[in-house]
Amino acid sequence: MSTDPSAAVLLVGDDRMVTWGIRMLVAARPATPLLGTVPLSARPVRAPRGPDGVPLVVVLVEPDVSEVAALAAHFRALAPGARLLAVLRPVDIETCDPTDLDGVHGCVSSGCEQAALASALDAVAAGFPVHDPRLFADRAVAGGQEVGSRVLLLSDQQRAVLALIRDGRSNRDIARRLQLSESTVKNHVTQLLLRLEVGNRIQAAVLAAQAPA
Repeated sequence: MSTDPSAAVLLVGDDRMVTWGIRMLVAARPATPLLGTVPLSARPVRAPRGPDGVPLVVVLVEPDVSEVAALAAHFRALAPGARLLAVLRPVDIETCDPTDLDGVHGCVSSGCEQAALASALDAVAAGFPVHDPRLFADRAVAGGQEVGSRVLLLSDQQRAVLALIRDGRSNRDIARRLQLSESTVKNHVTQLLLRLEVGNRIQAAVLAAQAPA
């Protein structure tokens, strides 16, 4: 079985117990080398280096929700292309506003099973959005009927783009599949986010999954 790395992981957290648990999970996975652990208060000035060509996944361990967007912006500026996974306290999953998580590619509860966390790491490393379904329950949208009415505002091509966003596809992949230019896809994404009244691709993907068939 191949042990070529599929992602490199940097842990950013203060809770020793939760961070230790994630360290043990990563250590047991040869395909996800651990680059280190830094406290949430730290702001590294240099990007951590992993194997060439391997995506970096920055795992934010139980951050203050109000700091998530700033942390995400810092690490994405430090390491363009880095993917952010927020591991939130269960109470924050229940109460936070999804807009507080702008800039992250995925969000799971620190109380989830190790298998669920491992799956989230793999999904985020591969470029797929992943989230705890409770995060958007009764908050991202008012209900299936409202979702359907928003989706109806989209053009056929925008709905095709939305379906691929729901599947976790990048703009480049969407362009290839729909035989469009990347700039056209980017324009479609901008317009559909406005029409759906959501702030990012993760929220759009969740809304698309809730839309009536």
